[in-house]
Amino acid sequence: MPPCRCRTTFRDDGRYAYLQGTSMATAIVGGVAALVRDLNPDLRAVEVVRLLKETARRPSGTGWSPELGWGIVDAAAALRRAAQRDRRAPSSRLRAPARTRRRTGALRWRGSDTAPPNVAASGIARYEVWRSVGGRAPVKLTSTRRTTYRVKVRSGRRYSFFTIAVDRAGNREAPPRRADARTRVAG
Repeated sequence: MPPCRCRTTFRDDGRYAYLQGTSMATAIVGGVAALVRDLNPDLRAVEVVRLLKETARRPSGTGWSPELGWGIVDAAAALRRAAQRDRRAPSSRLRAPARTRRRTGALRWRGSDTAPPNVAASGIARYEVWRSVGGRAPVKLTSTRRTTYRVKVRSGRRYSFFTIAVDRAGNREAPPRRADARTRVAG
């Protein structure tokens, strides 16, 4: 059996070898995937795989090839791209008066868009304002970039309000289990 001719020297140390193939690449790709998930834990597994494919170096063009598959994994490029992928939903909280006699009410809310450390948050793009009357299913009143909204109300009714924040990356806050604010209009 001929020698593998894969031995090499690195800094005067001959214990290193040049090897190729999927058995050798699996550990490297798996390690880079773990680094990506550690940096951005909000990425799903399918997004990590896509990101590794998108950032792989392809000396002979783009796409998949029989010689290199998707290319040579590029850990630095994968980490840079992962730091730009905001997958965390923003949050918001609405305030409204508990009781009123007026025919209009002012709704106010705050929102924030956070991301894991070293990942860029995309920022809130808009808020949806939702209202329920008398315990019925909520209805969207408006979509706005503002943090206040005047709403008309009728005497003798009970209203519930909440907001849903949507960020620039398209992440959407889940509807709350309970409304943020409840208002009773005296009649």
